Amino acid sequence: MDRITKAPFDEFIQQNALDALPEDQAFEHFAGYLVTAGHYPESFSTDEICVGAGGDCGIDCITILADGTLVTEPEEIEDLASTNGYLDITFVFTQAERSPGFETAKIGQFALHLQDLRNPSIPLSIC
Repeated sequence: MDRITKAPFDEFIQQNALDALPEDQAFEHFAGYLVTAGHYPESFSTDEICVGAGGDCGIDCITILADGTLVTEPEEIEDLASTNGYLDITFVFTQAERSPGFETAKIGQFALHLQDLRNPSIPLSIC
């Protein structure tokens, strides 16, 4: 890991009591937090979004936002739908890499797996 990333990463680990996790898993939490925080400004636990565990198609974190609310249980969707009468849903997928290089094959693989998850009638944009 580069020196520029290492300092905020170490601070994040300390503030969130993630020292017991192996570095690769702690980095998934760190990356998931950074990406999700760009979409959801409220406080949240990365335990709610991290799903990386091998055999996960390279998806390390999934954030589901329904009407601006972080959703972690299916019942929350039903509650929001009945309260608001509609749902505006955003899915945020994170794939964390600590390697110094950029591998386009990994990005392509990640995008391919996202295509497998989606409903073909909904357009997918990858940023």
